[in-house]
Amino acid sequence: MPKPTASILIPSYNSAPYLRPLCESIQSQTFPDFEAIIWDDGSTDNTSEVIQPFLQDRRFQLLKAPRNQGVGKSWAALLARMQGEYWCAPGSDDVLHRDFLERRVAHLSTHPAAVMVHGPPVFIDAEGRERPDLSVVANPPTLQSGQDALIALLQHNYINQPSTLIRVSSTRRVLSRWRDDWKYAQEWHLWILLAALDQDFLHDPVPAHQYRVHERSLTHLKGHDVVRRLEVRLVPLVAAATAADFQPPIKMMAGDKAVRVESPGWACPCWADMDGDGKKDLLVGQFSGGRIRVYRNLGDGKLAAGDWLKADGAVAEIPGVW
Repeated sequence: MPKPTASILIPSYNSAPYLRPLCESIQSQTFPDFEAIIWDDGSTDNTSEVIQPFLQDRRFQLLKAPRNQGVGKSWAALLARMQGEYWCAPGSDDVLHRDFLERRVAHLSTHPAAVMVHGPPVFIDAEGRERPDLSVVANPPTLQSGQDALIALLQHNYINQPSTLIRVSSTRRVLSRWRDDWKYAQEWHLWILLAALDQDFLHDPVPAHQYRVHERSLTHLKGHDVVRRLEVRLVPLVAAATAADFQPPIKMMAGDKAVRVESPGWACPCWADMDGDGKKDLLVGQFSGGRIRVYRNLGDGKLAAGDWLKADGAVAEIPGVW
């Protein structure tokens, strides 16, 4: 059986009242090449009964956890099972517009350097009525580099998670460093790791889904504010520490040799205009000898072979540095 283009991953816990509208919106997609995997995270309501009619559609699957483990563990289970080229994870209480997949797949297929596409939602209440009093503050560019996205994401999570469609191959590159024990911010951690790959982020300004806001939703549960605020502070710190692992190494050449930072005692490279030509030169300190090697900037990304910093014609040394 051929693999689907898109995997729709749905973690669900006691969401029976909202699952039917979501599944109906998935079934009515104008882009039909998808799989929809529903993860029942130990629900105690009639989730199975609601989902049962949709299982007649071979594109739908229902998997059950033996007990409630939380949204992070649910995401991990679903991400391990996806078969598509792209994936998305709408909330179990959200609704997709009929052209959600069609629009999102078109964006990613025409931008092979992009890791994800996202966009603003239409806010609705528990009964499905629009909430015009709610809006999204962030307005990112339609094409954003991974580096710019990383800088922005380390400050706040501006990406509406149910709006995303993400490239599976890129996701698998970072999954080993992603943590599934977050209670509220599992997607934010993943976005930062994906941004560290330095692949483009696309923003579609046209809403393609409905985001339900109600008292039972995970982001509005009362009594969980302390944990939620704590995660908001921890996620950027934890993600930043691991994001560096996905930055590709760069071999800097000076003349015909690679710039080397050796042991013992080589450290603290920095940039400074040492010869007054307006271009910053590379300085690498040899702390064990109290000396600094200067690689003059030739422009166009090229460096001259290194030479020791000199004073009055002799190699400058700073005794006692090491």
